[in-house]
Amino acid sequence: MKRDVNIEDLFRAYKGDVFTYLVYFTGHADVEDLVQETFIRAMKGISGYRHNASVKTWLYAIARNLAVDFKRRKHVVAIDEELLNLPSSDRSPEEQMEVRDTTKHILNLLGKVNAKYRDVLILRGIHELSTQETAEVLGWTTVRVNVTFHRALKVARKLIETEDGEERLYGAIK
Repeated sequence: MKRDVNIEDLFRAYKGDVFTYLVYFTGHADVEDLVQETFIRAMKGISGYRHNASVKTWLYAIARNLAVDFKRRKHVVAIDEELLNLPSSDRSPEEQMEVRDTTKHILNLLGKVNAKYRDVLILRGIHELSTQETAEVLGWTTVRVNVTFHRALKVARKLIETEDGEERLYGAIK
């Protein structure tokens, strides 16, 4: 990242990505404060940015740390129903219903898996970060990311395939 890039440019370029990441991570649509705090922390820490990670992964790491702290303070566990009713002007009512149903299914699934699996599913599966980028965000090795992602996918598949998946999955569920 060049020194002449300012926080406004970063905000315009990445606010949507950070917002979406935080929605999936927290399970709530009201993440504006966390998005703003992410960029405030980025602004304060821009001189310490190490350039060994992309700006996007650096911002995801900041957002993740803020969200973890937020969840600890608030003990947030329920899925925000507002997520299922977010309007979209570029979709037909049928498409909007399908998106709502899919979003509800994904959020319910993410709510059933443990935090490690949820983290890696959001970053690798939803946001399509590379193994290296995911490792940088989570502070893990690439081997740990690959193994955890593989295990998380197996758990997710079992949850999707079985109606009573919660009771049969040993230790993968919260």
